[in-house]
Amino acid sequence: MARGVAGWPSVWASRDGLLNSQGVDRATVGATAALKIQNLLQMVAAIVLTIGDSRRPWLELTAAAVFTVSGLVLLVVAVRAQRLPRAAVAVDVSVAVAVLLVAPLFQPVGPVQPWFDWPLLVAFLVAAEASACFSLTLACAATLCLMGAAASWLRGASPAGPAATLVAARAEALSPPVSQA
Repeated sequence: MARGVAGWPSVWASRDGLLNSQGVDRATVGATAALKIQNLLQMVAAIVLTIGDSRRPWLELTAAAVFTVSGLVLLVVAVRAQRLPRAAVAVDVSVAVAVLLVAPLFQPVGPVQPWFDWPLLVAFLVAAEASACFSLTLACAATLCLMGAAASWLRGASPAGPAATLVAARAEALSPPVSQA
């Protein structure tokens, strides 16, 4: 019995096991595929539920289509190679940065319409992909590019957002009533 238990690690480390570099690569591809499919489904659900609130639906649908094509190309290439290819991940990072940069142009504006941040949600996985297959320097650079692109949302924020509405409501509540004579 003890001999059988002692043999487990060697079975796992075999050519088709998970404890060698090919096994880790295959597991990374499987996890990326599952999360990429989940992100794409979440993106589609978010778009279907909020398309009426979008300022430029055609731009949002174009961004979603480009992101979808990039993700599907990454998945097809990764499944065939049984690893995450750096070039495909670099393209996916570039597409995610572009989508984050144009997102303020199609997100709803105003204090009543909250932003729905599907571009931010899908960018998290792209940063994880970069961290899984790039060197430390390139992974940090890719993550910083994604963070910088996400900061474009701060520039694109509505001046009449929730903070401005709160200040205006507070000022109105504190001002003395105007008597009409």
